[in-house]
Amino acid sequence: MTIENISDYINALNDKSEHTIYRGQANKEWELIPTIGRLHNKLENHNTIYGDWGSLEKSLLSQFKIQSAPYMNFTPATKLEWLIHAQHHGLPTPLLDWTTNPLVALYFSLSEKSKDDCDGAVYLRIPKTWRMDSDDIDSIPHLILFYPKHLNPRVAAQSGCFMAFPYPNKMTPMASLSDPKSYVSTEVYLAETIIIPKDKKPKLRKQLSQLGINHQTMFPGLDGITKQILSEFNE
Repeated sequence: MTIENISDYINALNDKSEHTIYRGQANKEWELIPTIGRLHNKLENHNTIYGDWGSLEKSLLSQFKIQSAPYMNFTPATKLEWLIHAQHHGLPTPLLDWTTNPLVALYFSLSEKSKDDCDGAVYLRIPKTWRMDSDDIDSIPHLILFYPKHLNPRVAAQSGCFMAFPYPNKMTPMASLSDPKSYVSTEVYLAETIIIPKDKKPKLRKQLSQLGINHQTMFPGLDGITKQILSEFNE
């Protein structure tokens, strides 16, 4: 379905399950795959020493652990906590961010003003099972959904939750969650997609900010404050 304003969006959520999770993307054409999966084409174009996805993940995370040590004020207790923290700082991981708050998802479909020439989307899914914490796992055998411990204020502010994706054999491409033949039948119920028209994005951003969902509240700290102060000059 397509919305025109905040009222349309809220009305579209009236009959949704309380267990629904949401993800907003600025371009409806983007696939629902984690950031590490988006490296596939780049790896194909270069000679690579990685025989499988697990080797790539291990290399990236090992480098992050070593080089981040001088800047860490705590030590993540598990592999998943390391992945969450690393992704928070831009490292590609097998995690895909979701939220339990539909207004947060709408924010992320609108926040990139450079994408105002694209229709955005908010994806709705209903998990069949949850992990209620981020207990350690050596490998991800199937799609896993979990609520993390709040490792940083941003995860808490965004009502964050995560999907951890399994890797395909060797270095074949990772399947998108939007592909009905991939994970949906066994791990999560396929729900609908709400389209955010590109010409409505500025109006929706303003309405959403009036409800208290903006750069400052989504990114607690000085960066979010500054970004919000400057946002009014960019509309």
